[in-house]
Amino acid sequence: MALSALLLVFMGRSSQDSSNHTIRILIDRYPDRQSADATYRKIAPLIDEEHYQAIEDRPHDTFTLVPADSTRPTLVFSIIRDEITRSLLFAKGDADVLYDSLSLSRIGWLKRTYPSVRIFEKEDLTFSYLGYNFRNPILAKLEVRQAIAMSLPIHEWIHQKFFDWVVPFSPALPEDAHESEKLLDQAGYPRGKDGIRFSLRYFTTPVREGHELGSLVGEALKKLGIDLRLTTVETSLYYANLLHHEFDLISARWIRFDENELAAPHFETNGKFNYFGYSNPELDQKMHQEKSNFQSIYPAILKELPIYPLFNWKHGAILNARIQTPENFESKLDETFRFLAYLRLK
Repeated sequence: MALSALLLVFMGRSSQDSSNHTIRILIDRYPDRQSADATYRKIAPLIDEEHYQAIEDRPHDTFTLVPADSTRPTLVFSIIRDEITRSLLFAKGDADVLYDSLSLSRIGWLKRTYPSVRIFEKEDLTFSYLGYNFRNPILAKLEVRQAIAMSLPIHEWIHQKFFDWVVPFSPALPEDAHESEKLLDQAGYPRGKDGIRFSLRYFTTPVREGHELGSLVGEALKKLGIDLRLTTVETSLYYANLLHHEFDLISARWIRFDENELAAPHFETNGKFNYFGYSNPELDQKMHQEKSNFQSIYPAILKELPIYPLFNWKHGAILNARIQTPENFESKLDETFRFLAYLRLK
């Protein structure tokens, strides 16, 4: 459907649900309660803890939560997959809330174009990381993984490319390009006559931040004599490719809904999300015995580098002028939509 037609359809629908007792939220996918996907997990606390009743609309273009307390607004989630469309609908006043659903470029556009839009920020548990495929004999060497990690000018990226919407991950390896050169030489990969040490394949999705991060990594590694070849894969196929190990380096986000979320699926030898071929039997045992979270195993991760955390993201709640927020609203932002229970309409 053409963008203009889609806007008209949504505007026609929103005119019916824009009463003084309905808050309209835009999301990019329908929450699947059967598989408890990420979107449903974000909505679930409103049902389980805040006593909202879910009304699943057909066809799957909206998802409605009705409060048990009549003083609270009804919450209508509309599914708009395209980011540009979401930002335009919000700008036109046909939605009230966007949460963690726009790229930095779109957020910047809203800030510049619509000064009245309110944007609330809070650091969250989601972090971006660089992942190494241990099946590649080059990357199987710790010195190479360390050299790559230490060559990345992460602090420069945070300020100049991500406009401080992310914060450094701590603790981290020192940023030291000279030491990276030494480590690669020691690992047995000197520069060739053309200045190139070796080539690697880097997988990313078309999402702007992911693709741009790949370009930044490529620029940093080029200075080391590493030829990085970016391959852009549609999001729907991206993880299928990871399962088949068709990459050398990847960047991705790990979304943690809780600080105590188990690390085993990501780092256990046979973990469901261990795409890297990483195996540490002692760590496997620790994760099973202690039900370890990421923070408790991070010293081992930083030492062995199956992944290298780059930075933590911030939550971004974008609200229009209809919405009234409580004091210290930023403190109520977390990995879920729980904060919606505290919003009211003016």
